[in-house]
Amino acid sequence: MYIPKNRIKTNLYTAGGEYVFKGNQEEYKGYFHSLYDGTFYTGRTPNDPPIVEIISILNSSNAQIEADVVDLPYQYFADNYDGVVFDGQIQDVKAVGTYHIVNDINYDKTQLIPQQSYPRPTPEDYELGSFTRYFCVKYNEDLYTELSKETYDMLVNEDQKISWQMYMPFKIQWTIDGEKSFVETTNSNIVEIQEKRMKRIGFGRFLKFNFLKFCKGIN
Repeated sequence: MYIPKNRIKTNLYTAGGEYVFKGNQEEYKGYFHSLYDGTFYTGRTPNDPPIVEIISILNSSNAQIEADVVDLPYQYFADNYDGVVFDGQIQDVKAVGTYHIVNDINYDKTQLIPQQSYPRPTPEDYELGSFTRYFCVKYNEDLYTELSKETYDMLVNEDQKISWQMYMPFKIQWTIDGEKSFVETTNSNIVEIQEKRMKRIGFGRFLKFNFLKFCKGIN
């Protein structure tokens, strides 16, 4: 497929800490190029093999985005959005909507992709000792994303604004208070049960097996 040169950014470089290989999530260092659809590939140009897709760490399914990155209630990039692609591939709904209005594109035909969200337990959650975490996994591969409740509801309700057909939404109750061994065992069991329920693997690995995450007095 021919791609006009003005729709390719070439001779980009990363010294590390920004991109990982899409397939195995290993860090990538070196030259790369980007295409008009917002995808990134190794090599200075499309004619500089080996050509392997890489993704921003902010989009990596193994990356837990820090709270200061997700100030919006939820964030998306559009699957068929061909406007300006910002660092990290993060687009918010208003930006995508504005682009469609300016370019006279039917916004209703643009389906969005769930973006990673970082949970923030409230003081009330710590009083209860647990809170609900929301996730989805792609049907065709073991790629997980943690969601805001709003995004989770959109998937569950099969909202036409989002590509709900591609994802299996699910939620778990996450313990955040109690004896360290109790919290760790409880959350580990919840994750294991969820994997068996979905008949999927990799959920624990996605969480980095950190079953004490958000536990009071620990992190």
